[in-house]
Amino acid sequence: MTVPIPSTSTASTLRSRRALLAGAIGGLGAWAASAVGRATPARAGVDGDVVLGGANVSSGTTSIENLTNTANTMFFVSTMVGGAVAGSSSLSDAIIGFSRDRHGVVGASTSGHGVHGSSDTGWAGYFDGRVFTNRFVELAEIANPSAPGSNRARLFIRDRDGKTQLCVRFHNGTIRVVASA
Repeated sequence: MTVPIPSTSTASTLRSRRALLAGAIGGLGAWAASAVGRATPARAGVDGDVVLGGANVSSGTTSIENLTNTANTMFFVSTMVGGAVAGSSSLSDAIIGFSRDRHGVVGASTSGHGVHGSSDTGWAGYFDGRVFTNRFVELAEIANPSAPGSNRARLFIRDRDGKTQLCVRFHNGTIRVVASA
């Protein structure tokens, strides 16, 4: 049996179709390879993402959860004078810490205060529970404080004639000297 030899026009048509098909397959492969290596463009702020260095305003709660490991969910670093985390609230608590098994708020410092509170009219620190220290409580001499509310007392130290006195002031205004040195 003899195989017919295609004419020149048939052979060039076959080659054109093969070249077209090979080019299409090659182009498809190149497009797929470039799509795999290409990073997805960032859409910060357009679809609700938190924008770094920008204002993020919402009337709802922003929640970020870490469900995969035991590392911190968020970690902030400030290498300049500003604090790493700051909070402000006009009607409620500025920063709140909750914990099921550990500490609600932890502070540590190698040279300053681990936790520092200050207030002109309110409480710089308020503890609704027992207070424990494994070191000591240090007090600075102050003028006699005003009397506290009912069922309360204020422990303080004062200077009287060059001596330091540890005193308690009761709700009725009475001051008792506990010790003097």
